[in-house]
Amino acid sequence: MIKGKCINQKMKMNLSLNNNWMKNDEVTVMLALLDKDLQEMMLHCVKHKWRFEMISSNNLQLYIPKDSLHLLFYLGHQVLSGGKSSDVEA
Repeated sequence: MIKGKCINQKMKMNLSLNNNWMKNDEVTVMLALLDKDLQEMMLHCVKHKWRFEMISSNNLQLYIPKDSLHLLFYLGHQVLSGGKSSDVEA
């Protein structure tokens, strides 16, 4: 009986998370970067008007619109590979 109750609670929690995901137009991402990479990513956040906050000296939390998530992956690759990404447009 207890096992079935736990499974039902997990299912309710998963449904709740899925509903929040569908209603929310942002994805929250936490990045741990070195100083130079952190500064560059903050510049991209400002450029693309993404909300962000410093969690600690090397951790950055980003709030990215779902429709820009692909751009985050591209920028992350550019920043971490040392490539020039200053000409990337949304």
